[in-house]
Amino acid sequence: MTDRSHNEEIDEVAATLERYGPLGRQALEQAVRGRARGPGRFRTALKDTVEESWAQRLCSGAHTPPARAGR
Repeated sequence: MTDRSHNEEIDEVAATLERYGPLGRQALEQAVRGRARGPGRFRTALKDTVEESWAQRLCSGAHTPPARAGR
């Protein structure tokens, strides 16, 4: 996996959450076709999306775009 393709996967996860709002892990994986990317790639992209503050994990296990000031 190149850094560029990994960054594109992170961008896609973040953009999908911005577009649809909070999504459970399975729904998010389906929305970005995560299974088609290969074993572990979606999990890694989602983890890194949260670590880079492009998404937040809710206590319910769903993910959401980060809270922004003025929202």
